[in-house]
Amino acid sequence: MKVKEQNQTLLLLDGKNKVVGNLEFTKTDNALIITRPFIESSLGGNGFAEFLLDRASEIANKENLKLASVCYYGIKYIEKNK
Repeated sequence: MKVKEQNQTLLLLDGKNKVVGNLEFTKTDNALIITRPFIESSLGGNGFAEFLLDRASEIANKENLKLASVCYYGIKYIEKNK
């Protein structure tokens, strides 16, 4: 799996470059805010949402932004990875 950033969305691509998941976010002056992760149901439970959240965290760190979330999964990820 690989990740491509496009218009404040991280796209999760399979080996054939088919989009199988995404993570939407917005940026403010001081934060990257996760708004919605989505993974195809056939891939659920394999850690791909966390993989996308890790990538979002890397982007936030690189751009010196706080990581925040308005979705439950993102909030739990942030609490777990402080």
